[in-house]
Amino acid sequence: MLMLAFVCALLCQGVLSFPTGAPEVACQDMTPQHGVEPQPEPSPYWAEITKKEERIFDFTIYGDETNNIEGFMIQARDRSTSQPLGTFDAVENEVKLINCLGGTGNCATHPSALVSITSVKVTWNAPEGDPLDNINFVYTVVKEGSEFWVNQIVPLEIAP
Repeated sequence: MLMLAFVCALLCQGVLSFPTGAPEVACQDMTPQHGVEPQPEPSPYWAEITKKEERIFDFTIYGDETNNIEGFMIQARDRSTSQPLGTFDAVENEVKLINCLGGTGNCATHPSALVSITSVKVTWNAPEGDPLDNINFVYTVVKEGSEFWVNQIVPLEIAP
């Protein structure tokens, strides 16, 4: 009987997920720590950046009816150093901010498990003095606990 329980435990691996948002340990590699590998095929999600003010931008991730968003993690990073830059605005009950790699509020994630969400928008504030032509937005999106795409990149392109 004990052997049967041990075999079942080995065969029935569960997927660990974080319904309260990405943990800080996920900051470096943007992997949600669910205990499974990310999807190898191209992501069915897409994103866009919209300029709101001189150094303030909206970043939106889109899905569709068959590709809902259950979770997400977003950073703006320096292209050459991969260091997270700037800060995100906290949106009550919609976005949770975490502190990554020595920064404050420089990563946006979901505050709880999202249900049937087809888009998520966050506002990013660029740091004063840093050039904006060397920024990539890097994001991870979770469809469900065992199905997610990591390190999706959208360059911040500033029109002259």
